[in-house]
Amino acid sequence: MGERMLTAEGLTKEFAPEIRVIEDMSFSVERGRSLTIIGPSGCGKSTLLYMLAGLSRPTAGKVLIEGREVKGPSREVGMILQDFGLLPWKTVWGNICLGMRIRNVPKDEQDRRARDIIRYLGLEGHEDDYPSRMSGGERQRLAIGRALVMDPSVLLMDEPFSSLDTLTRERLQNTLLEVREQKGLTMVTVTHSIEEAVFLGDEIMVLGGRPCGIRAIVPNPGAGGMGYRSDERFFAVCREVRRAVEGL
Repeated sequence: MGERMLTAEGLTKEFAPEIRVIEDMSFSVERGRSLTIIGPSGCGKSTLLYMLAGLSRPTAGKVLIEGREVKGPSREVGMILQDFGLLPWKTVWGNICLGMRIRNVPKDEQDRRARDIIRYLGLEGHEDDYPSRMSGGERQRLAIGRALVMDPSVLLMDEPFSSLDTLTRERLQNTLLEVREQKGLTMVTVTHSIEEAVFLGDEIMVLGGRPCGIRAIVPNPGAGGMGYRSDERFFAVCREVRRAVEGL
C-alpha cells in the first residue's frame, strides 16, 4: 500500500440536529491516485467534497492531508466546480492569476506561471478573451488551469465535465489524466456518470443512504489506460458499479 495523501476519518455532517447528511464516513486516497465518487442526486457528494477542501467543517470526524488535519482552505488543495467558477468580468489572464493575486504571489512569478499553464493547456491566443467568448471546452481548460497554477498536491472536482458534449468531455478527461501523471496529482472527482467514474478512477466509491454512507468501493486497475474505454475490463467495471448504484 502506498503513502496516504488524503484521509477521511469518521466524517459526519449535520445541518441541524434532525438533518444528518453524512454519517461516519472513512476512506483514504494514496498519493498520485484518483478516486471517483458516484451516488444518487442529493446524497451528499458535493457536501463531502467541500469538507475535503476545508470549505465546510465536519460535525464530527476529520480530514487529513499527509497526516495533517484540514481546518480550512489549503494551498495544497485545488478545486474545480461544476459551473467552472470563472469570473465573467475577468479575462483568461485575469482568471488564471486570481488565486495568485489573492495569495500575494510576486508579479513576475504570476506572469511566469500564467504563461506556462496557458501554453500547457493550449489557451495561447485567448489571454485577453472573456469566458463568454469561449467554448465550453475552453472554459473548462481555463478552470483547470486556474486550479493547477497554484501547484496543488490534491485536485478536487465536482461534476467537472457535465455540461460538455461527449467528445469534448472525453478529450478533457484524457488531458486531465495526462496532467495528473505529469504533476503527480492526487485526484477526487464527483460525477453522476458511471462511464466517467470508471475511466478516471483508480477506485470508484459508491455512496448512498440517508444519511449518506459508503456502499461500495470498486477497484479499477485499468483506469485511464490507452484504449480503456473500448476494453472489456472497462465494461465489466461499469457493470459492477451500476449494480452497486442500483442496489442502493
